[in-house]
Amino acid sequence: MQTSNTYCVPKGFITDHRERDLPTPRVVQETTWAYCIRRDDPALPELLDDARYYAHPDGPDMAPGIRRAAKSLLAAIAKADGRS
Repeated sequence: MQTSNTYCVPKGFITDHRERDLPTPRVVQETTWAYCIRRDDPALPELLDDARYYAHPDGPDMAPGIRRAAKSLLAAIAKADGRS
């Protein structure tokens, strides 16, 4: 459950990010469709930079759905921050 200290985001992009051995925020709670991560996790900036790279129209689309997963993660964070 999302709180003022966490983001709950779709699992897809975080799973991919972790499988590429990149610094990944620690999951503090898991639901059927989402991972909840702390807003102050030191690995969050790396995750967001990676998501922006893959979500960009000129970014790579190395696996089916990775661009969509990156966009979903960014949209969930924007919504949580009141930017959507």
